[in-house]
Amino acid sequence: MKSIFRTFFLNQLIGVLPVLLQILLLVLIVKKHKYARIGIIMWTTLFLLAFSVIQLVQGLLKNLEYGFSIEWLSYYLFVAVNVIVGTLVLLYTIRTTKVIIR
Repeated sequence: MKSIFRTFFLNQLIGVLPVLLQILLLVLIVKKHKYARIGIIMWTTLFLLAFSVIQLVQGLLKNLEYGFSIEWLSYYLFVAVNVIVGTLVLLYTIRTTKVIIR
């Protein structure tokens, strides 16, 4: 949702990139393409896990600099949920999907 807002209301084309990647991934999944599995694994690892860990480290560094406060709890919970969901999606994808070449 942030990407769409950034693209159309703030006129920044960088917001189109995540939308295009998600559309591409959905097309690969629907067409049952041989690269759909790898696409899901890369998307999950990069966007759900790596960026969430970077956000977590960024928040911790800000709190170390300015002091910890209770307002940051919802931020940490959101990042923790992103990491948990990303891990579950990654494990599910690795265990259940197969590449069948015809």
